[in-house]
Amino acid sequence: MEEGHDTGQMEFEEEDIPLRNDENFWYGHYFCTWPRCDLWFSTPGTRRKHFRTHCRPVLCSVCPKRMAWTRDMRKHFDTHFKRPRYQCRCEKIYSKMDNLKKHIKEKTAQPKL
Repeated sequence: MEEGHDTGQMEFEEEDIPLRNDENFWYGHYFCTWPRCDLWFSTPGTRRKHFRTHCRPVLCSVCPKRMAWTRDMRKHFDTHFKRPRYQCRCEKIYSKMDNLKKHIKEKTAQPKL
């Protein structure tokens, strides 16, 4: 892919989420089946959304990275092909403005007394 490509219509491979709606239903609550996760939900749909954060079914076609949501994978995927654009005064360069802001915040943080 060349720089400046549009990932808006791109589709990413997504694994099936191994979860049935009737699994772990008890007194009106749907419990997460992930090990050591004690969360419960009032609907199977909200539990399914939560479960994606554990299994991260959206796969990057370039590296081993996995994401819970396609929108996050689009942002990640762009990092493979776009040149870094955001530069700090210290000359560090970042591909995302959020990372530059985090860097600046960390550099300017006042030490706690």
